[in-house]
Amino acid sequence: MRKWTYGTILIIGVLLASCAAKWANQLASHQDTLIRTASSQLHASQKLDTLLSSFAGMMHESLDRLSPKTGLKYVKSYAEVNEQAILTILADIANSTKEMSGREKLVMGVGLLSKPYVQDFKDLLPRFQRKYAQYKLVSNLSNKIKIGLGDIVGTAIGL
Repeated sequence: MRKWTYGTILIIGVLLASCAAKWANQLASHQDTLIRTASSQLHASQKLDTLLSSFAGMMHESLDRLSPKTGLKYVKSYAEVNEQAILTILADIANSTKEMSGREKLVMGVGLLSKPYVQDFKDLLPRFQRKYAQYKLVSNLSNKIKIGLGDIVGTAIGL
């Protein structure tokens, strides 16, 4: 009986360590991508692509967690690590779109509608906000993204 118990504990420990390593790798990947994008000279649409794809990925990863508590920890870690890069990217996008005509903004918005992550973002955002509604941090982060997108694609994708 004891061998079975120790074996079970060992297996559970290995699984937990594996999950923690996966979580850390996912966060590091998001951080690397967003920091490189924030400091790059990419076009606003490319920066927006990267930002939305990272944010949609984070929403998938946090919603996939069974416990809202661990999902929230993941979101908090994402927000703490990436907030400055996200704000920089949103500021760059806002500055670039100020110089665009209404037609150019429309073309950019319509072009984004064909991106696979846009549908994910549209479907996940309400679920994400409902699951973590009581947490102000999550609400603030998702609202910054929505506000940053409002001028470009917000109405086009129904946000």
